[in-house]
Amino acid sequence: MLRIFWVEPESLFRSLLVSALEHDGDCLLVGTEPTLTDSAMGHVQIVKPEVLVVGIPRLDLASATALEALRNEMPSLAIVVLLAVADPVDRACLARLRAGDGPGYAIIAEYGIARVDDLMQTIRTVVEGRVIMDTKLLPHHVPEPTPDELAALSQRESQVLSLMATGLTNGGIGERLFITTKTVERHTQNIYTKIGAPPPAIQARAYAVAKFQASAHDRYANLLKISA
Repeated sequence: MLRIFWVEPESLFRSLLVSALEHDGDCLLVGTEPTLTDSAMGHVQIVKPEVLVVGIPRLDLASATALEALRNEMPSLAIVVLLAVADPVDRACLARLRAGDGPGYAIIAEYGIARVDDLMQTIRTVVEGRVIMDTKLLPHHVPEPTPDELAALSQRESQVLSLMATGLTNGGIGERLFITTKTVERHTQNIYTKIGAPPPAIQARAYAVAKFQASAHDRYANLLKISA
């Protein structure tokens, strides 16, 4: 049974989703709050959910800092952030939500959730330790990849990038490819350098994934099969 805590300011939207979650046999709603206040964060720490779903207009620095503090107190907490406004997220906010090898996180626009099933799939994905980032929310436009950029990657780097695009953390990629996390980190740094990804690391990762997803090159499309 997946324990979920919901923070959502829109009462109608909250009621509809709460009702849907209660009918999902795999989920247990352990608490709701209208806003991400200190009181709400204290409530989360008391009931100890596995997943925190937060609906907010924008991910500003105050919200990102609050979520970072909560994650530091509860390292096993997976976080799903639903943004009402699909504006690019500031890089400083992204850096606050860095993921380790535990539960992951998602930052997506609310309009991207067409059905409750879509939301449940997102929740289950972050619980597995994966990262989901709506590329429309990246701080800057991601240029289309050039053949030279992608061709510069080694076969192993291409495999790492394809698995990165599925949302796996470095630890998860290492397990899939039977290599150490440090080796994965070395490959990711090489990928960032070759495709010109900007710092910090969390933004570079999202940038690399966006480049991968934008590519229609057959070589990279076929590499996705290894994550099936």
